[in-house]
Amino acid sequence: MRDLLNALSAIAAPDDDLALAGLLRSPALGLTDAALYLLRWGPDGERRPMWAALNGDLASLDPMDAARAERARKTIAELHELVGRAPVAEILKRFLDATYYRAALRLAPGGQRPYRNVDKLLSDAHRSGLVSVGEFLEYVGALRDVAARESEAPVEAGGAVQLMTVHKAKGLEFPVVVMADAAHGGGSARPAILVESDLGVLLDMRQDEARPVMHLLAALRHSAREEAEDKRLLYVAATRAREKLLVSGHVKVSTARDDPGRLLLNGWLARLGEVVGLSELRLPETPTAPQPLDLNWDGGALACVLHPLLEELTADFKSVAPEAQAAMASPPATVPTDVSLPPDLVAPLAFAAHGDADDKIQDRESDPPPRVWRVVPQAVRPTGPAWVVGTLVHAALRRWRFPDGEGFEAFLRPYALEAGLTDEAEIKGAIVEAGRLLTRFQAHPLYTEMAAAERHHEVPYSVNLDDGPHSGIMDLLYRTDGRWTIAEFKTDRLKDEAEMKARICKEKYDEQVRGYLQAVTQQLGEPPRALLVFLNVGRQVRIVPCSLGCD
Repeated sequence: MRDLLNALSAIAAPDDDLALAGLLRSPALGLTDAALYLLRWGPDGERRPMWAALNGDLASLDPMDAARAERARKTIAELHELVGRAPVAEILKRFLDATYYRAALRLAPGGQRPYRNVDKLLSDAHRSGLVSVGEFLEYVGALRDVAARESEAPVEAGGAVQLMTVHKAKGLEFPVVVMADAAHGGGSARPAILVESDLGVLLDMRQDEARPVMHLLAALRHSAREEAEDKRLLYVAATRAREKLLVSGHVKVSTARDDPGRLLLNGWLARLGEVVGLSELRLPETPTAPQPLDLNWDGGALACVLHPLLEELTADFKSVAPEAQAAMASPPATVPTDVSLPPDLVAPLAFAAHGDADDKIQDRESDPPPRVWRVVPQAVRPTGPAWVVGTLVHAALRRWRFPDGEGFEAFLRPYALEAGLTDEAEIKGAIVEAGRLLTRFQAHPLYTEMAAAERHHEVPYSVNLDDGPHSGIMDLLYRTDGRWTIAEFKTDRLKDEAEMKARICKEKYDEQVRGYLQAVTQQLGEPPRALLVFLNVGRQVRIVPCSLGCD
């Protein structure tokens, strides 16, 4: 990223010696240190501006460096002619094409992440629509001033299942989390060498059955620390899920005479089993079909199903176990027809194509996701861009936070920074404007109805309709007097109802809500009420009902 920012700075202002030196030395142009020294000081040792030297006599350079310097001079001069006339994205794209910079990254060891970061920056520049290279670079500097850094591009594709360690997942949340192989017991061997701050280096110098007491004491300490860390990791893993946690693990059924039918649990499954009552269960016999378990648990929604191993399902399977085992290692088409296979634990999922997802899904899952390079402070815009105000309003509605509550400004400030505002006056103005819209909504009877209802905010869905799979996110789904209502909030700044109706047609808001209606109707079996809630029509709240048949 530093290479590309240097490139933009040097293209915009070739007399910037530091940026030009960084660009010339980067893999994009590849001049050597010796070439930079000679350009700077010349054969006579006199200090010279870098751009003037690049446009002067290059005979003192190595032939390869001279060729690269000539190419650099031509590339920078051509792109400099576009500064202020063409968008930053076009200049950056031409630079990448002219220098084959991305190809160089591909060939470098570990170049995949830098390559994706370059694509991310190019996408950001396209989204910004900025023409001024100076404004683009000013925004980058403003981000540094408020310590808001652009993260590196993730290697995982957007919208895909992410596999990660518990340590990597710290601080993150996901709607659904699967804790795989929860019965893994881990290693139990004690290290032969232990180091303790108060006991020093301790060796396990055994002699027959005798063991050093100090090493045994240190080993007990070590085990206690390992157990505490294991509990902490389990807590982190289990609390990454916002909506549903799926725990998968294997158990054995005890055949001991004094305690038959007890489930033998290991690892994290044993710890969880103690909490939910799984360790207290006794089975009369080993299940031969999926068996739901009734657990002694009243702490919330919980379901537990014991699935027998494949060879335990039927006697027929046992009689053809070798063939079945061979079939399991082959493509599914070779599985013998007389072998009973277990049903899927979860029904297959139907995913909507990216183009069939609504704007919110595409906004959230685009790779890279929407960025904020275009937010540059402007004196004529004290409240920040309208889309930032809308972002703040939706964030407040999602958490049901309003200006009359404590800490409202502190709650919205991180969202303003995340959206790209860096100027303090704009941040405060955007929060004040968002508060004005929310206060206006609080004075409307619909707010009172929603406040007393059972509410579900930012509801995602994915359903199969007649024309294929569809997915989206509803702002609000709430229930009053046994009836469900969909509410979709809009913060568009509109003069009157005529402009509101035109905006509905132009942006296809009615089609968006009809998609929500179809999805909820399919899930609930009855059509809900649906409302488009405009918060800023002639400084008033306007409600537009919508139905499956509305125009």
